[in-house]
Amino acid sequence: MTARDLVASGLSGELLSIESHQPVEAAVTLMSEHDFSQISITRDHRLVGSLNETHLYSELVRNSDVRKEPVESIMQPAFPFADISTPVELLATMITPENPAVLVRDFKTDKTFIITRSDVIRVLA
Repeated sequence: MTARDLVASGLSGELLSIESHQPVEAAVTLMSEHDFSQISITRDHRLVGSLNETHLYSELVRNSDVRKEPVESIMQPAFPFADISTPVELLATMITPENPAVLVRDFKTDKTFIITRSDVIRVLA
């Protein structure tokens, strides 16, 4: 099974992101509305970072005023990209505690998809 199979089966979702200048509270809202545990961050529609709920939680607990700050003030490195033909077993090695997702670009459809730890668990179990 490859990333293409995950995308075709609907197990992974199309990438939604938030612009880096948006406030942290907007990221919280977007993540809550879509039940996301992580989100990509863009600047001028280019991927520049990410945010996962573990990091978000620690930042909000440390300083609740951060919710008014731009999301770029607490963003983490961007998720890595993998080719759509990458085997799931290789994708699994790219997903770590520090990196909970991998992005896959389908150039035929001009779409980017996010593959998460839970997506990989579902196909390997």
